[in-house]
Amino acid sequence: MRKITFGLLVSFILAMPTSAALAVDDASVTSVSVTPSSVELSATEVTHTLLVTTSDEVSKLSCYIFTGSSSNPGGILFEGPTVDVSSSDMELSPMEAALFDGSEGDGEVVGFIYNFGSSLSVGDHNIVMSGLTNPDADGTYRIGCTSYTGELKDADYTYSDTFDIGEGAAASSISALTWTVDPAIIGAVADYELTITVDSEIASGSQIYTFFLSEGDSDPSASEIDLSSAVFSSDTVVGDFTAKESTNYASGSVELTEALAAGEHTLTLSGVQNAPSAKSLTAEATTDPSDESTYVFSEQIDFVALSAPAKKNMEVVKKKKKQVTLDWSVATGAETYTVQVKKCKNDLKKKCTKAKHYQAKKKYRKFTGVTKSKKVVKKLQVGTYYQWRVKSCLTEECSDFTTWKRFMTKN
Repeated sequence: MRKITFGLLVSFILAMPTSAALAVDDASVTSVSVTPSSVELSATEVTHTLLVTTSDEVSKLSCYIFTGSSSNPGGILFEGPTVDVSSSDMELSPMEAALFDGSEGDGEVVGFIYNFGSSLSVGDHNIVMSGLTNPDADGTYRIGCTSYTGELKDADYTYSDTFDIGEGAAASSISALTWTVDPAIIGAVADYELTITVDSEIASGSQIYTFFLSEGDSDPSASEIDLSSAVFSSDTVVGDFTAKESTNYASGSVELTEALAAGEHTLTLSGVQNAPSAKSLTAEATTDPSDESTYVFSEQIDFVALSAPAKKNMEVVKKKKKQVTLDWSVATGAETYTVQVKKCKNDLKKKCTKAKHYQAKKKYRKFTGVTKSKKVVKKLQVGTYYQWRVKSCLTEECSDFTTWKRFMTKN
């Protein structure tokens, strides 16, 4: 990776033109956009990503950070920037370049010049300026770029929209977050789907941080969410997901390997192990976890305990003299089921309507680890009353049993 450091530029370059005859490619920069569009006072290690569009081939390109009106390039103090050439999609070989600062008005100017050994092609070009330190006073700024063949002082500039540097300005361009979890069952293995709204492009190499907080934000139960086996996927978010270890919340980050455009983006974390005790969770997202003002919160989602199958859907779907097939509805989040069957002690004389008519618990027939919502029970007595019940299980956690339901085998 090649880094270009400061070099002082002679003062005449900083003088803006009042009138000048333009060289052939002076008007070839047709648009300039900047990410982020709003940044925090005195923030350090700030990165500006420029998208510069050219309409013709150019031999030189220069960009400045300007304050206030376009005719005054002073009034801004940025310290210690570098230009990351490897993050640009320009043809850079051979090339001479300089990154500079210089005094003008009541502050300093930061910018760079590219002198191309061969012409820069027509189209969109990404440039990353990193390592900037923002000023400690409010202001409105813009970035202007120009292409030129003669002297820089005779060139014309194309400007980006203005961006603010001020107290409380969001360093994160994420403005909204919604999420769902399926299933929202305590202790279940689930898929977490997050939709984030991005106001301005997030540069490649940036990270999107996600956090999951339990009710009260201090309950350590949220930290029991296991993201380590989660599989990250998205149609538009391209990057590498890493689970983070923390004390009282679950978190992870996606390092973008491609810039993320403004708009809505959905990302999915599949195979997340829900916490065994968290009753509700809130998700949050940011691109700058060190700045609490950039955090965006979702609505809270309430998790529920695993429930037993509905009794109304418990049926005997096949009945023979010594065999029946018991069937029930699938319980959300259940991995297995446990079925119990008990026989009437003397069903020829009684209708077996009361609990005392049936066998004691130690004589129940028990079927554990049933993976389907049905069970064939064999070796029953002909023409005999039985009762059965079922419960849902998830790993080592199980719901309560349903109430008993009666059936009779064929005579």
